[in-house]
Amino acid sequence: MNDVTVPELVASTLHRGVQAAVPLALAANGELIAERAGLLNIGIEGVMLIGALGGVASAWWTGSAVAGLIGAALAGALAALLFALWTVAWRRDQVVTGLAINLLAFGLTGVAVQRLDRFAESHGSTFVAPPLPMPAGIDPLATLTLLVVAVTHVAIFCTRPGLTLRAVGENPEAADTAGIRVALVRFIAAAVGGALVGLAGGALSVGMTHRFQEFMTGGRGFLALALVIFGRWSPIGVAIAACFFGLLDALQVTLQPTLGDAVHLLYPALVALPYVLTLVALAGVTGRARAPAALATPYDPR
Repeated sequence: MNDVTVPELVASTLHRGVQAAVPLALAANGELIAERAGLLNIGIEGVMLIGALGGVASAWWTGSAVAGLIGAALAGALAALLFALWTVAWRRDQVVTGLAINLLAFGLTGVAVQRLDRFAESHGSTFVAPPLPMPAGIDPLATLTLLVVAVTHVAIFCTRPGLTLRAVGENPEAADTAGIRVALVRFIAAAVGGALVGLAGGALSVGMTHRFQEFMTGGRGFLALALVIFGRWSPIGVAIAACFFGLLDALQVTLQPTLGDAVHLLYPALVALPYVLTLVALAGVTGRARAPAALATPYDPR
């Protein structure tokens, strides 16, 4: 540790912070799109996990990390469409359905990865994803995340489809009266949001670890739900909130070597530090943030 200079320490902390922020920003922006249409999907932890497995499976099968990220997005979109089928078409409770998606994902991915590991071994291979290419040393996932945030912000606040999305989330009855197909808008929002959540899972598995591990999302999906509130349902605000958490997470990793023997006693506190500070910050925002008026409310056109 003594051989590391302060600038190097700062640079490594910032790099870790960006890496930690990428999956959070993608997942939170995906959930934001769904919530702007009135869908509260607390199952994004499970959707993210399905995306992580789908990403590694696609990358391993094709030999391409880019194909793996596409597969992660598709897997996330399919999982989110399952949520929309239950909550939009059949008007089931969104919270209960989200919990069911989580439980399904936890069990399904655990069984699937064991089968895929054995299948890969039987073919003389290892169930891992190839590394993601980094042209000119530029992190493609960080660049993609910035692009996603910018496009999402413009699409929601500066385009007619974005106005339609917000209208459905605020007052689906009025939107229906104006000729907007509420169910179709919610299905599309669920699919697009789910694709971003799945891509967040792919960023973890394909972009960072190159393999899938059970429960590897580690609560990031639940944290993304909080970051949507922290960011006040704004893509840019959500991205800033994700960076805030990412830097806190990187800071606790940086502090561990500086504590010497004390790290064994303080390790749980250091790991919890980002979550505690995020919740403290969230507590100060929640009362002043206004969610879409029809959030988590099923709409029956009859």
